[in-house]
Amino acid sequence: MSTLKLAFWDLSGRIITNSSTLITSIILTRLLSPSEFGAFSIVLAVIVLSSVFIDFGFRPSIVQRKEITQKQLSTIFFLTLFSSILLFTSASLLGIFLEDFYGIDSLGKYLSVSSMSFILSALSIVPSSLLHRNLQFKRISLVNSISALISATVAILLAYADFRIWSLVFQNLTLNGISLIGFYASTKWLPSISLEISSVKELWNYGSKIFLAGLLETAHTRLDVFIIGRVFPLETLGYYNRAQHFDYFIKTFFASTITSVSFPLISKTEEEMAKTLYRRYLNYICLVSFCLVGITFITCYDIILIVFGERWLPSGEFFRIMSITGFVYPVSALMVTIISARGNSLAFLKLDVIKKCFLSLTYLAFFAKDIKIYLISLGVAYIIALIANIHFVKKEISISFKEQCLVLSKYFLTAFFSTLITFFLTSPLNVPVYHLLASSVVFVCFYVSIGYLLKLESLIEMKERLQKVYENIRYKNIFTEH
Repeated sequence: MSTLKLAFWDLSGRIITNSSTLITSIILTRLLSPSEFGAFSIVLAVIVLSSVFIDFGFRPSIVQRKEITQKQLSTIFFLTLFSSILLFTSASLLGIFLEDFYGIDSLGKYLSVSSMSFILSALSIVPSSLLHRNLQFKRISLVNSISALISATVAILLAYADFRIWSLVFQNLTLNGISLIGFYASTKWLPSISLEISSVKELWNYGSKIFLAGLLETAHTRLDVFIIGRVFPLETLGYYNRAQHFDYFIKTFFASTITSVSFPLISKTEEEMAKTLYRRYLNYICLVSFCLVGITFITCYDIILIVFGERWLPSGEFFRIMSITGFVYPVSALMVTIISARGNSLAFLKLDVIKKCFLSLTYLAFFAKDIKIYLISLGVAYIIALIANIHFVKKEISISFKEQCLVLSKYFLTAFFSTLITFFLTSPLNVPVYHLLASSVVFVCFYVSIGYLLKLESLIEMKERLQKVYENIRYKNIFTEH
């Protein structure tokens, strides 16, 4: 299957999944209070942080390794299942402590039930990894889409039935449960009793570095929730959570498809082909991510008002600051995918340690007791981390630091000037819907126009592809007429 078809199926699945997630999020945000979302964000932070310990890096090892045996897969299955049971027990006990620490009623119950997702996730690691390994993105998209739609329906019904936070808890459990059934139905894989710990040693040598890097990443991205929940009112954490959720949704939507498709492809290609793929993916990710940065920066308050309602307006100022460096995540995701897909997990770990040293300093900003200062310092740290990513990509596939920076600077300048012009032209509009629509249209027009002037490679390639499609259609019409 071609790269374009793989991307199509992956993107199609993400459109359905993310759309259902977004609609559910909008409905639940209007039904639940900021304090309730603040409470659940603490539960979710524990779940996400603990989930890193389920697969221990075996998931990417299964995808990256050229050959793998049934004995190795079965060993991984039982190891991850055992670790998930330990995590379930530990999280249930931790919930009692967290309930007293934060003073939130029933927090322990929410965490205890939510931690059942550990076992469901562990059971799905091998079959889902096999689907990625075999580039079965059509099946993956189908499973993810069905799971998202069913879990969204469950959450909305429970929320309208006044189950409050429990609707969020059971949405997550339903999603994991349906996904588990779908992955096994798609692969027909079952574990065997034949186990041998030594058989997964090589997989662990690669995956352990990915695991440690993932642990550092998850700990960093979730630690802010624990701090804000303790230092600030629970309502403030709710506002922060909604802004962060929406920002993450926008940043990862397109980039996730590129990185999901590129990892198994690049892991099986030679260096020259990896260079070609990287240059192409980098241009397309920059095209979309810088465009989204400009639009969200201009329309952040409009989006919050229209989507969540007036009571969530305090999320707008958090959302605007987050949007400024919104391009960093998707670009960095591609860069670290290149490094890990090439099999250099040690370089991947070194890079992550260096980045986390810079990023961990941002927590000092909480001493100022102002979340906006923290977000600004975090943005600066993200830029420094991006520079480190560029350097490691240069070492891994020999693409110069200057070349990568030149690509980024072209898209940055395009977005910067488009944002300035749009901000000036649309600022008189006071109605949120009109301002959102007008700003989006004006920005895209200037973004494309300035992009052509700067000869952005992605736009030029898109133009050539559209011309070919038009010529093919025209040729078929002429042939049909004759």
